[in-house]
Amino acid sequence: MIQILKALKKDYLMWGSVVLAGLTSFVSSPRVSDINWHTIGSLTMLMLVIAGCTQFGILKNISQFLINITKNQQQLMQIMVGFSFFSSMLLTNDVAILTLVPLYLTIAKRQNLSVIMPVVLLTIAANLGSAVTPFGNPQNIYLVANYHLSLLSFFQSTWILSVTSFILLTLSTFFFKRKPLTKTNYTYQSIAKKSQLILVFSFIIALLGLLNLVNLWLAFIIVLGSSLSLKWQVILDIDYGLLLTFIGFFIIIGNFGRLAIVHELVTQLTTTTWQTYLTTIISSQFISNFPAAILLSQFTSNGPILLLGSNIGGSGTLVASLANILAFKQFSKEYSQQKGKFLVVFTLINLLLLLILTPIIWLLSQ
Repeated sequence: MIQILKALKKDYLMWGSVVLAGLTSFVSSPRVSDINWHTIGSLTMLMLVIAGCTQFGILKNISQFLINITKNQQQLMQIMVGFSFFSSMLLTNDVAILTLVPLYLTIAKRQNLSVIMPVVLLTIAANLGSAVTPFGNPQNIYLVANYHLSLLSFFQSTWILSVTSFILLTLSTFFFKRKPLTKTNYTYQSIAKKSQLILVFSFIIALLGLLNLVNLWLAFIIVLGSSLSLKWQVILDIDYGLLLTFIGFFIIIGNFGRLAIVHELVTQLTTTTWQTYLTTIISSQFISNFPAAILLSQFTSNGPILLLGSNIGGSGTLVASLANILAFKQFSKEYSQQKGKFLVVFTLINLLLLLILTPIIWLLSQ
């Protein structure tokens, strides 16, 4: 408990979101329904599973495997960026980031590799890769259901973004130096077959709950029970500050969304297709792309353009996508002294990407 309280005390992002949630509650009464409990429950389950994998040394074993099959940092990044892009299509961007960022940081520590640019690129890959499928991220799931989009309509909206993103990401990996990886003697940590089965089972149940194929709270209870049966210490490794940060953001967005002036402004900014596209991208920079998609869906019948804008809008600021916050928190946990520099580099690279993608994707999709 003391360990958790110490971590919360230093979590300035969390305190910022909590304070803003409190201040905005003076202009609009907060509602429990503002909080997306599905997101909170899903994140908690995933953190429990990742904590279990860390406790049993699975991340270290995988990191050694990647070191063994790659010759240098450039090859390593090509594999990891590709895996981040494609795995996020099926496992969602949150799962990709929660899994791959800690994995890369484990390798970087052992090999003395650069950390900021690789984590930034892994995050971008997860965000853009998740745009490819209807269940790759929360806004896709919501928009497909809300507008009753067929698979054909969905892919017609996202395929240009997908192809363009993959080309840009692939080219970016060639900027990494071919710094050789040091091959060291490593004894793979043995894991009891029972523990392996429980961890795999927990991961599958967490994914089924995340994708609404199993009742979320039933999945949550199963994952929590399974994790505690392995090691009760996993509950200490959950980032409670992250969960409180997300809750704070949901309350802030809910409070602002009920203001009359916001409704009037959004109505004026969604009269044309171009305005809707641009408004979705810009609003995502301030309230995150998932909440922006929910808010703007009340004002436009153009689901495909909202889908495109919200996925592009995940690039840019730290809050443009909740997945960005996940990556920042993962990085800050291991490299707290470099989080300021990470934030600067992350923002500059993402804003540059946003400036490139916004006009190109618009022109190609017309």
